[in-house]
Amino acid sequence: MRGLRELIGQERATERLRALISAERVPHALLFVGPEGVGKATAARLFARALLCEGTLLDGDGCGVCGACIKMDAANHADYHVIANSDRSIKIDAIREAERQLRFRPFEGRAKILVIEDAHKVTVEAQNALLKTLEEPPGTAYIIMTTARLGALLPTVISRCQRVPFGAIETTAIATWVAERLDVPSDDARLAAVMSGGSLGRAFDLDVAHLKTVRAKVVEADRAVDACVSNVAGIALDWAQEISGDRAAMIEWLDTFGVWLHDQIVEASGADLPLENADLKDEIRALAETRGLESILARANSVREARRQLELPFNFNAQMIAEQLFLELAGLARLVPFQRSS
Repeated sequence: MRGLRELIGQERATERLRALISAERVPHALLFVGPEGVGKATAARLFARALLCEGTLLDGDGCGVCGACIKMDAANHADYHVIANSDRSIKIDAIREAERQLRFRPFEGRAKILVIEDAHKVTVEAQNALLKTLEEPPGTAYIIMTTARLGALLPTVISRCQRVPFGAIETTAIATWVAERLDVPSDDARLAAVMSGGSLGRAFDLDVAHLKTVRAKVVEADRAVDACVSNVAGIALDWAQEISGDRAAMIEWLDTFGVWLHDQIVEASGADLPLENADLKDEIRALAETRGLESILARANSVREARRQLELPFNFNAQMIAEQLFLELAGLARLVPFQRSS
């Protein structure tokens, strides 16, 4: 297991954590907050390894060679406990059992550590049960929680923890990692990085071949639905029907479209920024020259609005949203209002 220093794209968070270790001023409750897949859970394990390390710390990091570090790397240290339930809520029984374990003296180390991954899944009842331990933790106990949804935690829980923010990882860093670890061409790695939304975990799971297929359809639709094309209304409605059958797939399609239009904006504005779809720069340049910045911005705003509508809690009909989007891309006036699906 690598050290905190090697965690990709989280230098600010890891520097803070290593400083706490070096200064021996580690609070008994920490809350790692940031997007999904940016390294919060990994950081929690590495931070716990440093706390349990029996050797000489390396600038606030575990030594990696002592018995405690070796056991942590093998995930079998007796004083390290994790609650991770990715599919369901974390209920009060799990929290009470973890609290009971924390009351015992360490079995083999100098501390007992509890990590609660995806703490936003802890039920309100279980969060309330955890409050007493957060307020008066045993002297040898540390609690580390990770979450991508801070608003799902009770204010009383948040206030009893020291927050450590984690941010989205830069596209270049993700692309480099993907290219090296997965041995894929740089253009493919860049595409995966762009579509990951700053999440290294998501970039690792993305199917580049699938992304290219979606992008190809986006490029096709963007060219097909233009005000100068004959029978543009019919073409627009056909495309709307094609992309709106599956809501999750439509969101992916719109995200890809947004990136595609962003590149056109960069090219049309003359900004000195890298293109996210650099392998299609000739196509992007041609569209930017033909359309002009104002027209591209209008298209991007239409895509952004459709994406926003899909995530509203009112359950708008996806096909109606798609139809409205493509009619706007075609330069036609709004014909029908949005309707809620039954």
